[in-house]
Amino acid sequence: MKCMLIGSKLKIYGLTQDTETNEYMIVFQYANSGNLSKFLRTSFHDLNWQTKLKLLLDISEDLFQIHGTGYIHADFHSGNILQHKGINENMKSYISDIKI
Repeated sequence: MKCMLIGSKLKIYGLTQDTETNEYMIVFQYANSGNLSKFLRTSFHDLNWQTKLKLLLDISEDLFQIHGTGYIHADFHSGNILQHKGINENMKSYISDIKI
């Protein structure tokens, strides 16, 4: 609950448990543009510097919020950064795969 209120800006819909490992996982909102790695491979040249810096700011703010709750991200890489673009919105980056 603490992570949902203060942490990542990605909406949290609930928790689930892996039946094989018994690890709990957070169920996040769907990000319609995939992860950062895939997004940059297909769209890097179409992005202006302002958009690239905005994505970096989003990532920094999410990481700052996550750390502010006392949690850490134990597996931080571009595959765990999700991209979402809503109707009439700019692209937004979110950190996923948070270990609690």
